[in-house]
Amino acid sequence: MLATKAVRQKYQASSDLLQLLDKFRCMVNICVTIGIEQNISSLKTLASRAHPCLSRDILGYYRLGAIGAATGILRNYRKAKKKNPRTRLPYARKLMLNM
Repeated sequence: MLATKAVRQKYQASSDLLQLLDKFRCMVNICVTIGIEQNISSLKTLASRAHPCLSRDILGYYRLGAIGAATGILRNYRKAKKKNPRTRLPYARKLMLNM
């Protein structure tokens, strides 16, 4: 048995950071929607189709991170759909930030 020690910290994020996290989540959901509508699962194809639709006031690497996160969500959705055809459409619920 392996013991793990965890420490809990209280941290209040600033409103600017929360706004950025929410914007990133919305960009991921836009990319997931585009990927499902156009039946895209590869990163390169999704990047070429979704990049013009994303917000221009966000840095470029955040846009590419949102596309990468959406690609992972789409691949997991396709695997789940093969096992269970009644799988619900995916979307990002929690605030996140991938780079």
